[in-house]
Amino acid sequence: MTEVEITEADRGLLGEYGETMLYVQLFELSLLGLVQAQEPAPADPSLEAGLQLVEELFSLTAGRLKQLARIEDADFGEDVAAAVTSRNTLAHSYLLEARMRLAQGESSHAKERNVLRGARQNFDAVRRELDRLTEVAHREAGIDPTLPEVSFED
Repeated sequence: MTEVEITEADRGLLGEYGETMLYVQLFELSLLGLVQAQEPAPADPSLEAGLQLVEELFSLTAGRLKQLARIEDADFGEDVAAAVTSRNTLAHSYLLEARMRLAQGESSHAKERNVLRGARQNFDAVRRELDRLTEVAHREAGIDPTLPEVSFED
């Protein structure tokens, strides 16, 4: 069995990848929040049911996803579709593809880190707009989108 050599440059890239995947998850939560803000409360509010809904959301076509989330702005709908495609690539094949580009000399660790930083910026922008749309949906439904102050004192 051969040893896997992980260089400092690899570690830097993996760190960027991990941070980017956090932004992906925040995007997923924001998209789920928008869909849920426009749907009746689920019969099963369990964690497992929520995770199942996330998987179902990301298996939809871009058009169906935009329809379900009631995204009316065509340009923003395309941004969401692009974010979903990017999410799928990052989750399923990015690391392998990056390793292949690096091994073939088609890229560098610095270029790959910049790609991931750009992806984070895109996910953050889409997430912020999804959150804004969720707040609008809550207000239209008569729900105060701000969380009440919680006290842990007796």
